[in-house]
Amino acid sequence: MSSHHQGPSELSITDPAAVEAIYGTQSPTVKGPWYTLLEPRYPLFMARDKEEHARRRKVWDQGFSTKALLGYDPRITKAINELLQVIDRDHKQPINITKWFDFFVFDVMEDLAFNKNSNMIRHGEDSYIFQTIRTDMFNIAFFAHLPWLLPFLKRTPLLNWNYIKFWNWIQNQINERRKNEPDQPDIFSWILSNYNQGEKTQKDDWNLHGDAQLIVIAGSDSVAATLTHIFYELAYDASLTRRLQDAFDALPSLDNSHLINVALLDAVINETLRLHPPVPSGTQRVTPPEGLRIGDKQIPGNTIVQVPSYTVFRDSRNFERPTEFLPDRWTTDKELVKNKSVFVPFNIGPYACVGKRLALIEIRRVTAEILTRYNITVAPGYEKASFLGKKQDTFTVVSGPLPLIFTPRTP
Repeated sequence: MSSHHQGPSELSITDPAAVEAIYGTQSPTVKGPWYTLLEPRYPLFMARDKEEHARRRKVWDQGFSTKALLGYDPRITKAINELLQVIDRDHKQPINITKWFDFFVFDVMEDLAFNKNSNMIRHGEDSYIFQTIRTDMFNIAFFAHLPWLLPFLKRTPLLNWNYIKFWNWIQNQINERRKNEPDQPDIFSWILSNYNQGEKTQKDDWNLHGDAQLIVIAGSDSVAATLTHIFYELAYDASLTRRLQDAFDALPSLDNSHLINVALLDAVINETLRLHPPVPSGTQRVTPPEGLRIGDKQIPGNTIVQVPSYTVFRDSRNFERPTEFLPDRWTTDKELVKNKSVFVPFNIGPYACVGKRLALIEIRRVTAEILTRYNITVAPGYEKASFLGKKQDTFTVVSGPLPLIFTPRTP
């Protein structure tokens, strides 16, 4: 078994068998101490008790049903149109698409949380909440292996002012949102509906704050990073881009109902998630007191374990030519996938990503809408190392600048 010590009782494990053993539906592991970083607030993603998570997950699932997702389409379309207007306006010069994908996804998810957003695309600049959340993600990464230190900082004057300001902002957004129920339900509608049933405790209030934050964060960083990396790969591969454009041109419309049938598009998304996973270090679990068997090794009890997606997805035991971007491995060249079971970019088991379908809708639609209008290339003089070297792992990936040239397609 391949593993690496991250601390006295922490293991990062790359054995292919570890994925199912640690994250699968039947796994006896529990979420690790990293998930206490937002204490006393526990958004769904951070809920450690399995029964509590299952109960709350049922509420969230309603917000991501097929009917609910169709209701979100006008908000997504509005943001896509605003993004296209930016590209139309600025396409004669290099555009840092990383910035605009960040703005696009954040505008969408803030709208789905609070029935309004900061209009970052329209204004062309970061909002307070975007800056604060990005800072918080850096802090979460920093304290990932020092969770005992964060509670001290939360209670320390001068050091905790931004933390307090952020949660006050969340409270204000919730208060305003409760006064203004949208005509078309958003994600938060389902959470509020459940919250409004019966007497509530302080814990319920804290968790409501956490869930409001989760809608914005979980739906923004990972989608923005994936879009950025898709366009990074396509900008260096005109042939692949043309194949996608041909597929899009043949569709009656660019609705998700049609895009979902474009096998090449899903292959490009899968290959991007494989080479550039948005959560590269994996998620943390703790083995049960009796330990956990992985392959031919016994992991001691009460050990913190995780499977690093970045490493496992690039492992030659699992994929042929593992460092090459080859979308056809997911369609016509399936022999290049040796161990598909390890490819779980949205996780598996009871904690699998609740927003997967919404994320894929956004990714498919943005990719198709842009590529039907433009050919893309990297700005002159820009090197791959400049982009790849500036990526940061803050639990989710933060991408570096990616200046692209967008050339309008000719009929």
